[in-house]
Amino acid sequence: MKNHIKWVGIIALLAVIGLSFAACGGSEPEKTIIITGIPAEYLTSSFYSIFVDGADGKCLALGTGQLSGSTVTGDMYITEWAADGRSYRKGSDRWTGKGTFVAGVNLMIGENFKTFKARNTKITNAVTTIPFSQLQLQ
Repeated sequence: MKNHIKWVGIIALLAVIGLSFAACGGSEPEKTIIITGIPAEYLTSSFYSIFVDGADGKCLALGTGQLSGSTVTGDMYITEWAADGRSYRKGSDRWTGKGTFVAGVNLMIGENFKTFKARNTKITNAVTTIPFSQLQLQ
């Protein structure tokens, strides 16, 4: 009887540990990118799109930027590519990538479209902040 209770206790402990790992999933958190210090000349943009590109130059994640003061914040979503492999859009699933990427923002000033990129952007935490001064006009 003593051995039986001991084994039930061990099995219960293993079940609790297993469920804890399953609940955590060990996955990365959903990512948000914040771009700070946007110059006054770009604060009139009618459109802010934050993006993350992979090493191959392909867009991995997109976010619609929300302007507050001189800061744009965007929750990042996995990019969905069309069958032709040339066009894409923001998907419905949040992006949880981790590593070093090219990140940036697309702006629409009047009818002029401008793209700014920062190379070697380290994305590891749930929120990554990029000063606009690190972005280069493409």
